[in-house]
Amino acid sequence: MNKHIYERILVCRAVKNLFLYPDNTQISNIHNIINELNHRIRDLNLYEELLRLMNELRMMIDSIDRELLISTYTSLFITNFPKTLCPPYLHIYTDSDVIKIQYDIMKTLNSLGLFVDKEFKDLPDHISLLIELYEAILYGYYNYKLDYNIVKYIFEKYILPWRGRFSRCLSREDETKVYSLGGEILDLFIEAEESLL
Repeated sequence: MNKHIYERILVCRAVKNLFLYPDNTQISNIHNIINELNHRIRDLNLYEELLRLMNELRMMIDSIDRELLISTYTSLFITNFPKTLCPPYLHIYTDSDVIKIQYDIMKTLNSLGLFVDKEFKDLPDHISLLIELYEAILYGYYNYKLDYNIVKYIFEKYILPWRGRFSRCLSREDETKVYSLGGEILDLFIEAEESLL
């Protein structure tokens, strides 16, 4: 479990950033993380394909018109009358009650001594927040000897349910293919992490 923990945390950061609003800061974050991963992932076989796709994604982001990227993000994840095409919220893909799942997430965060940054203006079951939670738990497991069962619980409850349904939606609805590739990356990330747990 401890092997390549820093690289796994970097992958969490990259995947988390894929589903945040694509402003200059997020694009820069994605570039910087992928650059660092290119130097670090040489001997982590599970992540070789993931890194190849991330590099492909970086090239796509660099070549696409920024306004098109933003409008695609908005229509997929924020609004597209009469409904959002691929909402980035866990309750959609688990058919859970929105209030119950958000309460559960906040309760989990509080029990771990974590909190949602005041700058984060979205629902607690947003994919990026949940990946950030998993990243924090991995960090806590490695650096503070957090119970392994907590890592497994967070992964199974908040990360694993994203596999498949969200990426299929992105593949179906994303005309630019940037976010559908992000969905493939998410699925590979989940598969790699599941094999390491």
